[in-house]
Amino acid sequence: MRYVIVTPLPFALTPDRCYAVDELWGWYLTAELATFGNVCVFAPLSVAFEPAIFSYVFPENSSITFYPLPNFTNRFQFLIQLPKIVYALSRNIREEDIVHSVGTVYLPVGITANILCLLQRRKKRIFVLDEDYVTNVALTIKSEKDTRKKVAYLMIRPLYDFVIKFCIATAPLTFVVGAALYKNYEKCGNVKKIHASWVRERDILAPTYIEEKLKNVGKGGHCKILFAGRLIHIKGPLIAVKAAKVLKQRGVPVTLDIYGRGALLKELEDFVSSNDLSDIISFKDLLRYDAFYRILRQYDIIIAPNVSGEQPRIIFDAMASGVAVVGSKINSFMDIISDGDNGLLCTPGDPESFAFAIENLCTNTQLLTRVLYGGIETVKENTIESMSAKRKQIIERVFFSR
Repeated sequence: MRYVIVTPLPFALTPDRCYAVDELWGWYLTAELATFGNVCVFAPLSVAFEPAIFSYVFPENSSITFYPLPNFTNRFQFLIQLPKIVYALSRNIREEDIVHSVGTVYLPVGITANILCLLQRRKKRIFVLDEDYVTNVALTIKSEKDTRKKVAYLMIRPLYDFVIKFCIATAPLTFVVGAALYKNYEKCGNVKKIHASWVRERDILAPTYIEEKLKNVGKGGHCKILFAGRLIHIKGPLIAVKAAKVLKQRGVPVTLDIYGRGALLKELEDFVSSNDLSDIISFKDLLRYDAFYRILRQYDIIIAPNVSGEQPRIIFDAMASGVAVVGSKINSFMDIISDGDNGLLCTPGDPESFAFAIENLCTNTQLLTRVLYGGIETVKENTIESMSAKRKQIIERVFFSR
């Protein structure tokens, strides 16, 4: 029996004909291999091997197998290739396979696989949803200024909502990432909540590092804060910038580095310039995950002022790196963060609330100590390895228990 993953995330072949994927995807698949033993991935085959992109190479004797789907890089190309994708899936998925359809990046891939398995009456199928597409479209409608695009999004939103609920209702098992998605869809079918993490057990910092970090708190230096994510409304980057302005006005010595690109970049740059914040706020280049993860531990606090959305993996990255998390009091964060124990929760959309929380961490060593150690304990229970093990337990109960 194979554990089949149908995903839009591409793979490539090295000159030696080994499978290569993005580094984070490779970590995840390695954990799946260790957990399930026989993993087969149906994914688009990239036309060229680029080591900078496909940096995780499976050894030649790896037991993981990939089945190539026609390559596509956008929704239009996906629609053109849809007949070939359906043919490839229907011909090569076996009756006994457990089919895991991923609704990420290009949601239609997961939907296509799920509906195909439904038509073929396959009993062991899993729908996976890790992004709140409906809310994202609603927020895009709110901020979109082009009337034609706004109308298009208004038409897409109910369609997404219907199709997602249909897939959940017809799948024997659905995994959703985080509390926000669980709250939205728990009544639609057999829905199980999981968390998403890129943290491997070996990457969690030892307590001795936290002890050294705490020794330097308050010794004449400033508090280093970072924001990392797409610069779009749902992620709240403008709230982070306004919180830094409040802290500067209060005389709290902080700096804020912003990692990310997106539609709000120009607005953010203009705000920083017009409010004379260039001395404390810097816009940084995008980094690959491995490089970003190495510099993450240089910071004291990560600010996550999301106004809505799914559970960001970066919360666990920060906890594993000894960085205090200050996030919005929304369902997806409240599911992970216990206020004052492993992070701080603030009023969504309120820069003053975030500024107060950051100032509290910068001046209260006892609170910072509790938050950092609490974060380490939390992330130990939310690694890539532990997430795979939890999914396996649920899958066994749903498909194999009597």
